[in-house]
This record gives sequence, C-alpha cells and structure tokens, in this order.
Amino acid sequence: MSKFKYLGIIFTTGRSFNTTFEMLSGQALKAVYKLKSNLIKSPGITIQHKLDFFDKLSLPILNYGSEVWGLNDSTKLEGMHIHV
Repeated sequence: MSKFKYLGIIFTTGRSFNTTFEMLSGQALKAVYKLKSNLIKSPGITIQHKLDFFDKLSLPILNYGSEVWGLNDSTKLEGMHIHV
C-alpha cells in the first residue's frame, strides 16, 4: 500500500502531501464554482461580501489538516485565490 487516507488526509510512503493538496484543491474548487453559481443569481452583493463568503466556504476546506502539512509549500492550494 503506497498511500492511505486517515481523517481526510492522504499519507504516502514518499512523505509527500501532494495528493492531499490535489484532493483539497479539487474540493475547494467545487465549492468556489457552487458559490459563483449562487452569486450570479444575486448581482447586488458587494465584493466584500463575496470575499467573506469565500473565507467562510472555501478556506476551511483549504486549511483542513494544515496542522499536519502546514510547513509544506503548495502552489495548488495557493492558486485557489485566482478563482474568486
């Protein structure tokens, strides 16, 4: 077994969290697209409220497990901000 999932974090034998980063960024991307589809229906929402929605809906997904992989650099997770 080269990888296993424990409490939502994917551990690999190579000690890399890249698989976890890909999974979390995919889940956060789904949340961003869902958020965008709902925001289109309400055009009067301010930019500040849109960013607040992102902080409340997507950031918890992106930060999940950061206690374990917090010191690793992930461009996948950082790149999520361009989808807002």
